[in-house]
Amino acid sequence: MQHLLAEYAYVAGRHIGNLVDIFNPEAVIIGGEVARLEQVLEASLRHSMEEIVHPMLRGSYELIFSEASENKVAKGASVLVQQHFFAYPHKYISAFERASS
Repeated sequence: MQHLLAEYAYVAGRHIGNLVDIFNPEAVIIGGEVARLEQVLEASLRHSMEEIVHPMLRGSYELIFSEASENKVAKGASVLVQQHFFAYPHKYISAFERASS
């Protein structure tokens, strides 16, 4: 079982590392049921991520395991909507102005 989890962490770490290269996030949050395996997965996951992440991005993100489960998908989606609204208010304000005219 330990070997299977180590292999899972290795493969997942490589995929997550590719996403770090693409999006350059401040944090990578591992959640849900997988987060409960932090002690088993963390070392292999970090190692495989560091192998694949571009050297300039190494150490630029935080790896967080979060077991918080209450409405996490909805909360994450609402944050994205808020960020988009405040980044591009002209897209929304002009639509409201036309609707009220």
